[in-house]
Amino acid sequence: RSTLFPYTTLFRSVKIENQKLLEGIKKLSIVYPYYGYFLQKIIFTKNKQVPTAGVYFNASARMEFVYNEEFVNKLSEKEINFLILHELAHLILRHIARGKGYNHQLANIAQDMIINSNILADKNKKVVSYSLFNRLISFLQNSLKLFIEIKLLLVLQ
Repeated sequence: RSTLFPYTTLFRSVKIENQKLLEGIKKLSIVYPYYGYFLQKIIFTKNKQVPTAGVYFNASARMEFVYNEEFVNKLSEKEINFLILHELAHLILRHIARGKGYNHQLANIAQDMIINSNILADKNKKVVSYSLFNRLISFLQNSLKLFIEIKLLLVLQ
C-alpha cells in the first residue's frame, strides 16, 4: 500500500482545478493530519481578482480558499505548502472573526506575524520554503511603513 492510500480516497471528493495546490494538500495532509481534516472541507476557487490567495467563510458558511492561478503557478512546491498552511491557519485561528472591529490592514499584519512565526517554529518538517515568508515580511514591512506614514500625515493635518 502507498503511504498516500488513506488520503487518495478522501481527496477524490475535493474539487481543485490547480494540480500544484492538490499535490500540496495531499502532502500536507500526510505530514500534518490535523490540517488534512480541514483541507478536505475547504472549497478552492480560482479568482483573477485576488492578487495572491486568501480565505474566508462564504454565504453558506463554508470555508473558501480563493487563489490567483498565475500567482500559484509561479510558486515552488514548498512555497505552495507554506501558502496553504498560512491561509489555513487564518481559518483555524478564527482570524476573520477576531479581526472585526479593528483596522483590517493592521489586524492582518499582526495575524500574519503570528501565523508565520508558528510555521517557522516547526523547522523539523522540511515541507515548506521560507522564501515566500521572506517576501511576505518585506511586503508587510512596506505596508506597515506606509500605514504609519499615512496616520502621521492625518494626525499632523
